[in-house]
Amino acid sequence: MENIHSNEMFRHSIFEPMKRERGSMKFIILMMLKEQPMHGYALMKAIEDKFERTPSQGIIYPTLQMLEDQGYVEITDQNHKKVYSVTNEGKQYLQESSDVIERIKSRMEEPQWKSMPMTKKRFHDLAMLIFSNYKYLDDDKMKRIEEILENARKRIGKIIFEG
Repeated sequence: MENIHSNEMFRHSIFEPMKRERGSMKFIILMMLKEQPMHGYALMKAIEDKFERTPSQGIIYPTLQMLEDQGYVEITDQNHKKVYSVTNEGKQYLQESSDVIERIKSRMEEPQWKSMPMTKKRFHDLAMLIFSNYKYLDDDKMKRIEEILENARKRIGKIIFEG
């Protein structure tokens, strides 16, 4: 049996709500810069502090460039650092996009657990172990694996609903 790739296995997973809405980074950047002008690294740290997500330089800087090209952000040089701030056009764009902003804010306020990425990795690793080695499994081994998974499901259910 061929390997199942992680993108296909988790396309519609329980982790879907954690994903950002497409294009939301530009709004997050504009919201942060509306609060205070800052340079790129400070912006990355501010987003990490506020939303508990760390955007990469490969996302922040191209998005800042795009926002500058659109006239929503301007750059000034302060102490040999590019400091980004929202223009009046950027503030207007935020105001016009209030419904999107509210959706982003509500998604960002959903509970976040620092261990969730590791839990997702463990689900992925387990599924990959089973599906990539399917040819080595017979009915007896599959039955034993199913029993282990069922016991794990019950134990996890008890943890979730204890109290």
